[in-house]
Amino acid sequence: MLTASISRGSYRILVLAMLFATGMIYYHLGLFVPKVLEVRAIKGLGNGYSFGNDFYPIWLTSREALLYHRNPYSGGMTREIQIGLFGRPIDGRNPSDPPADYRAFAYPAFTDLLCWPLALLPFPAVRVGLAVVLPMLTAISIVLWLRALGFRAGPVLLATLILLTLSSYAVLEGLFAEQPGLVVGFLLAASIAALVEGRLVFAGGLLAFSLIKPQITALVALYCLLWSFARWEERRPFARSFLLWCGLLVGSSLLVWPQWIPQWLHVLFGYKNYSTPPLLIDLLGSRIGSRLGPWLIATVLGVPLVNWTSTLVLCWMKTVPSPLQLLGNAGAMRSRPS
Repeated sequence: MLTASISRGSYRILVLAMLFATGMIYYHLGLFVPKVLEVRAIKGLGNGYSFGNDFYPIWLTSREALLYHRNPYSGGMTREIQIGLFGRPIDGRNPSDPPADYRAFAYPAFTDLLCWPLALLPFPAVRVGLAVVLPMLTAISIVLWLRALGFRAGPVLLATLILLTLSSYAVLEGLFAEQPGLVVGFLLAASIAALVEGRLVFAGGLLAFSLIKPQITALVALYCLLWSFARWEERRPFARSFLLWCGLLVGSSLLVWPQWIPQWLHVLFGYKNYSTPPLLIDLLGSRIGSRLGPWLIATVLGVPLVNWTSTLVLCWMKTVPSPLQLLGNAGAMRSRPS
């Protein structure tokens, strides 16, 4: 009787999740996206790709590099990206336009090398394929995270989690724009799941490929490397695999574009000039937010960083013998009869 009531309760939650998901999808695709497109059209920026706009720069730069050996970070390439996304290049003299370098290619150069097979296809076909693949990868990511955490979810609970995740605002935005971060999320989940299962070489390779968006995975990669150094003899396959694949990705990109690293960093440093401000600054307003916002952000980031560092030190102390222990072991070895 208790099992039957729990089962009925689970299905009721699933039905509610379906209703909430339907409402959120309708809001996003039926109300929010049309309004955004209307505003873009008023500004004269509505004649390009909107669906799939985050993946378009990768597809275009990969195609141009493959067919014409063009530099993805060049000014001419930026203008062609803008024409594809907005129907015209951005005019920096127009006060209603973003800055002239808006939507410049902001990924590491090896992203184009990894995506070059897609460059052989027309972009409309690519974005239709991604519209199928990205939701599947996101759903699989949930399964992988649950496996990595050792949490067993029944079919109804798993379906509820997948449904609520796919209908969340952030994921809907990523799916509509075909954001490569969804692929990175899958690679990160697969890497951590493989790490938990002891497949260290596979985990290191997956984590290296996730660096196509290093702002998402750089800290995770750093922590995992420190984790591997704590028991080097046991965990070095992970570090070696990760560093080897990173070297291959960066090195092969340097062979094609020898100057890509400083050019990429230049794009990253200029990104703050046209990206939206941090949420705290945006909420507090330009006057108060510009003064108080950075301090609040530093506090929010600093407290977890202190906790993370102290936890790391404690973990290291648990796994690495202290100098007193080493001296004691050495003394015991000398006093042992031969």
